[in-house]
Amino acid sequence: MLRLVGVLLLAVNSVASLASASQTRPRKTSCAGRIASDSMVYDTTEITEKPVRYRGGQPDYPEPVRRDRVQGTVVLTAIVEPEGNVNRSTITVVRGVDPHLDRAAVDVIARSTFWPGCRDRVAVRVQLVIPISYWLGGIQEPPN
Repeated sequence: MLRLVGVLLLAVNSVASLASASQTRPRKTSCAGRIASDSMVYDTTEITEKPVRYRGGQPDYPEPVRRDRVQGTVVLTAIVEPEGNVNRSTITVVRGVDPHLDRAAVDVIARSTFWPGCRDRVAVRVQLVIPISYWLGGIQEPPN
């Protein structure tokens, strides 16, 4: 059984956008381009560098749920491959808020690209836990 401890936090709100945050390109992990030969899936306690999301945009905040003032955090799990893409068949909603928000969260992670996770200086498959927060009052920046 995998221990799910890696966290990537995305936050959305109905008014502001994270365009400025998405314009700052995160630093590439040291193993990018050096792919491990094994197919093992590691959790974030077993690697030296966590995957870093750098492309994929912000989640949509669908109008019906925004209008109904639905808020909360959707929690997903997904496997990031050594090439940095998300294995779409592994995206799972662990804790949902509303079907519209759940779908928007899955969609943004499915179109995301990451700098890969590293173990022993090579890129490996990593399972992440990904909370995506939807709040009407303002954007909550993830901690560094």
